[in-house]
Amino acid sequence: EEVFELADRVSVLRDGTLVGTRNIAETSEPELVKLMINRSIEQIYHKEHFTPGATIVETRNLSGKGFENVSVTVRAGEIVGLYGLIGAGRSEFVTTLYGRHRKSAGQILWQGKEVQVNSEHDAIRLGMALAPESRRDQGLCLNLPVGTNLNLPIYKRISSNLLISGSREKAEADRQIADLRIKTPTRHALASSLSGGNQQKIVIGKWLAHGAKLFIFDEPTVGVDVGTKAEIYRLFSTLLSKGAGIILISSYLPEVYELADTLHVFRRGKLVATHGFRTASHEDILGQALAEKQEKTGGRK
Repeated sequence: EEVFELADRVSVLRDGTLVGTRNIAETSEPELVKLMINRSIEQIYHKEHFTPGATIVETRNLSGKGFENVSVTVRAGEIVGLYGLIGAGRSEFVTTLYGRHRKSAGQILWQGKEVQVNSEHDAIRLGMALAPESRRDQGLCLNLPVGTNLNLPIYKRISSNLLISGSREKAEADRQIADLRIKTPTRHALASSLSGGNQQKIVIGKWLAHGAKLFIFDEPTVGVDVGTKAEIYRLFSTLLSKGAGIILISSYLPEVYELADTLHVFRRGKLVATHGFRTASHEDILGQALAEKQEKTGGRK
């Protein structure tokens, strides 16, 4: 978006090669995207639709710090999107669901049974996985190797009598690196040495071997290039095809609009609207997220 706001001319490089130069007045976002990754913008937001299965998690009037009375349901094979301004309560809701913060009221039901999620360990044992908003501060051990980061949730499984199986450690890390196409010279390279997009793949990849049923992605594509975005979206489809459910939080409306089967709109700590896949316009959704601010300014934009 900044290119179209500020530039007169744009040049695109792909894999170290100049692939095109365009005058801003004579090009468009879809054309630039295609030059950048050799795929159309429709292919980036490619979405496979799966028939929803059994309910994985349900919240009933869940309340906590920064939000109140939030009721959502996530089923197998379904992406549930949460949209709103920063501070609207989306992240606070999922971190409470994940046990990072204690709830003050309401219920959490896991596969139909009420559960108490008082810590992140409780959430992990149930089968939840969280890719947090800040991957560098909360999702990675930057001073540890790529392989170690990928295996962190499963070391108990690949160990025996307090000894880590070196062969299984290597095999699991190498498999994830290959499956996710993580660009790293070796699994021994420090996570801090990788690009933002590859760091995000590690944050997501470390939970795949864990076998989680519910994946919570908080701003999963911030700071990554459009090619990596497309790969992350394809990974979503893989998870759904295996019977997982996804909660997707994004401040970028086109992302949740194009990917979410059910889209919830948050404003000032409350869930104020719910929409099916593409059943509302961008303008309506944005208006719901901003409504109170518009009221205070007399409707001015």
